[in-house]
Amino acid sequence: MTCEHEMSEDAFTIKEPRYFSYLDEQHFYSWLQSIDGVIDVAGSSSGLMVRISDEGLSREGLYDLLAIFARYALDTGSIAQFVKPEDKSWFGDPLAYWNNGRGAPTG
Repeated sequence: MTCEHEMSEDAFTIKEPRYFSYLDEQHFYSWLQSIDGVIDVAGSSSGLMVRISDEGLSREGLYDLLAIFARYALDTGSIAQFVKPEDKSWFGDPLAYWNNGRGAPTG
């Protein structure tokens, strides 16, 4: 069984998603690098290493990571370690779109 993500204290590695065009890949990297709290994104042999600032992710940064993870069908388990105590209740909501694997809500 292959590990989809690896974690460390201030970083996590994700399996690079499937891109549908060159511009899709560029938008993915731009979006990921623009998220509040993300300080570096670098490729490695095991995937993309995403480094988080010492201050951690803001709530908005966490929302953006959840959105990009949902859009590109990435496992959100790798970012759970960066959820602040005050955000754990809504992050862990089993009915939330990022926890049920059904994609973003419609309507």
